[in-house]
Amino acid sequence: MNSETKIGFSSKQSEKDYGRSASSAEWELLKPFAPPSQDTLAESLPLIHDFATAVSALNVAPTQLILDIGAGACWCSDWLQRLNLRTVSVDISLDLLKVGRTRLLQSGAARVVVGDIECLPFANAAFDRVVCLNALHHIANRAAALSEICRILQPTGVVVFSEPGKGHSDRPTSVAAVRDFGVLEREMLIPDFIRACHAAGFADVCLKPLSYMIPSVDLRLDDWRALQALARRRRPLRALHKIGKNLLEFFGLAKTGLLFEEAFTIHVIRVLRGLIEEHPILVAYKDRVNT
Repeated sequence: MNSETKIGFSSKQSEKDYGRSASSAEWELLKPFAPPSQDTLAESLPLIHDFATAVSALNVAPTQLILDIGAGACWCSDWLQRLNLRTVSVDISLDLLKVGRTRLLQSGAARVVVGDIECLPFANAAFDRVVCLNALHHIANRAAALSEICRILQPTGVVVFSEPGKGHSDRPTSVAAVRDFGVLEREMLIPDFIRACHAAGFADVCLKPLSYMIPSVDLRLDDWRALQALARRRRPLRALHKIGKNLLEFFGLAKTGLLFEEAFTIHVIRVLRGLIEEHPILVAYKDRVNT
């Protein structure tokens, strides 16, 4: 058994034991909402955002079947079910799925399956959609996991990944999770992630670059109206140039010279790039007909 295999085996056992060792049943029953007298705002808001973004990107119909991979205690499946969508939840941890089953029965059916993402217990083309929220970064053999996801999808299937990205491994919470529970906390770097999806058999892979609000960029009502007016013009290239100039004016940068335009552009690009790298959201299509 090589070192990579040993790491994978050890981390899988840690994932199986996590439901017991973390002692977080109350949180798992209510997630992403806070248990009484607890402050989970910093964790809850990103989860709510990621769910909304993922479901929007799935482009799912009520008749289609969704697999929630790395479902844990099934909070995502619960919310999908409350939207009258059909789900199956799979996770390696029996303890977390027991909590999830209790939760799912409050909103409908509880279709939960104990399974390893690297060897999913489902037939080929069994699902129309797959959602994977903050799960793949725990997996040792990502290539095997991605190949399995591609295998169990219909030819027109779609999977949405929402995963922690650059810098995740070094964050204090990640370091503590590895130390205290033995789980893997790996960062998902965008180029490697996209290449791995293609290698697994996905025909097309798209990064969703505008999934997050940019806190340092604001438009007032008059600004927005001006942008709308420019966008309606019949000469889009000229309008685009004017939009750029007006944006510079909005932010007090509309002075003569290229320096200010470059400074503004670099600022926006850096902010946006940081947000995308920190938590990439990818949509992988099994067939190009979906795009």
